[in-house]
Amino acid sequence: MCCTSTASRRFSVSLSENGRTACTADQTSGTLSVIDLDKGVVTKSVATGAGALSVATDERSGDVLVVNRTDADATRVDPRKGMVEETIATGADPNHVEIADGVAYVVDKSGAGAAEDTATRIRLARRPDATAPVTPRAGA
Repeated sequence: MCCTSTASRRFSVSLSENGRTACTADQTSGTLSVIDLDKGVVTKSVATGAGALSVATDERSGDVLVVNRTDADATRVDPRKGMVEETIATGADPNHVEIADGVAYVVDKSGAGAAEDTATRIRLARRPDATAPVTPRAGA
């Protein structure tokens, strides 16, 4: 079986739009694992931050957002390249992320007996489609 380790603490999984790739957050190592589901192997491991806990895929760009609980931030990763694109500050103790229509919603947990949970809203820029045809402007 792919990706089984006693030292690993994977809590979240997100699938690519075509269902051939899975991404998991590993809280112990602070990484995002990119898994080829056809082959059953980890193809990339990307350092994202301490306490990587939750992942979500932006269907528009294919990028993955990883919530790093200990670092109180979210890391945007291009899973095809295995590269971090940016890191965005969140509230304290980010715990979960969902993406809808190019906006990520990160739940920041308050902890037992503390104030209410909060949410951080992150607008995700659409990445240009490299395969789209380029139409020259008139007069150019």
